[in-house]
Amino acid sequence: MRSNARAARSLAQPLWLAAVAIMAVAESNAAEPDFATLLQQAGENYRTPEGHTYYDKFVPSVVEAIVRAVYDGDGNLTQPTKPLDFVFLIAGDGTVKRLFYSHGTRFGECIATHLKAIKSLPPPPHPDWAVVIHVGSTP
Repeated sequence: MRSNARAARSLAQPLWLAAVAIMAVAESNAAEPDFATLLQQAGENYRTPEGHTYYDKFVPSVVEAIVRAVYDGDGNLTQPTKPLDFVFLIAGDGTVKRLFYSHGTRFGECIATHLKAIKSLPPPPHPDWAVVIHVGSTP
């Protein structure tokens, strides 16, 4: 009888550890915001008075990277084939936590490469602040 109990405990421990590992993965995936959610959050942030104030500080910090991306080596303006959105998720100290964008276009990937080089921005009104840049015609 004791050997059965010991065997059950030895089997239960790996199962318990596996359950903890699965919960940790699920929790970390649930905590990761998606592009659509952050795009909506960025719009809501912008519609606030503090969002407008922050946007005025934010734009000068990213405009040079965008200009470098949209002009080719000959100084010609490259037009996107469709409007593109880029959402920065910014920590309370201004550190860029992540850049989100819709993948799939060469032009979008080019702009993203330039924007990913930006590591720090003005500190936002709140931590985990989302702000969007639209490139191309207004969506």
